[in-house]
Amino acid sequence: MSLEHLSTGSICPPLLPEKVRIYAMRFCPYAQRALLALAAKDINYAKTAGDVVFINLKDKPEWIFSKNPDGKVPTVERSDGKCIYESLIVSDYFDDTLSGTQLHPKDPFQKAVDRILVENFGKLGPLFYRMIFLPETPPGDIPKLFEDYEKIITEFSMELEKRGTNFFGGNDHPGMADYMIWPWFERRPVIQLQHPDLKGQEIIAIDQWVERMKEDPAVQMWYLTPEVHHKYNQTVRTGSPDFNMLFEK
Repeated sequence: MSLEHLSTGSICPPLLPEKVRIYAMRFCPYAQRALLALAAKDINYAKTAGDVVFINLKDKPEWIFSKNPDGKVPTVERSDGKCIYESLIVSDYFDDTLSGTQLHPKDPFQKAVDRILVENFGKLGPLFYRMIFLPETPPGDIPKLFEDYEKIITEFSMELEKRGTNFFGGNDHPGMADYMIWPWFERRPVIQLQHPDLKGQEIIAIDQWVERMKEDPAVQMWYLTPEVHHKYNQTVRTGSPDFNMLFEK
């Protein structure tokens, strides 16, 4: 797997027989959702049958629009050329079609409850984006954005305490809800790197959950340190994101 992000004028690599392809961007939390779901289903399959092609989202290759009209990631292409996209849809597809660990709860009601949880978590993304990626965000707005961000984190910590389990998906291993919210927790320490004056409170249940998630093989497969995320984020703020920061020619 090459970490080079393909751009305009590049040639789409040929599909590989019997392999599922994910078009992604290495630093995108939504693409990470799909990568995590595939690895969580069967990490050996993800390492051997997963076919990841990274895309430059600022200078997109022309052919990506034939796979996804919006040219977004994650997009999944089967070996027969059929495509689907959107992170939650792709992750559900992996859970429904691949053998391995069941990520969604078997109980339909609990599955619905977990999906509501993930949808509510979506409120956090725009707060993070304004704090980290937008240089035009007024400095005076940052403390309130951070307060609202931490409030959502606290709500999720309370939900985990209420469930009384190691993960949102149960005691034994992370479930779909865990993987769908993890990318933003992986990036949470970046806030203090960029805004050292902001001090997050200790949120015991969720902090312990974070440490348990770091031990998960699927998370480890796609984990990037806060320092790496921070370095990439700074390139975004300049208007010239360095998608190939990790690519060694």
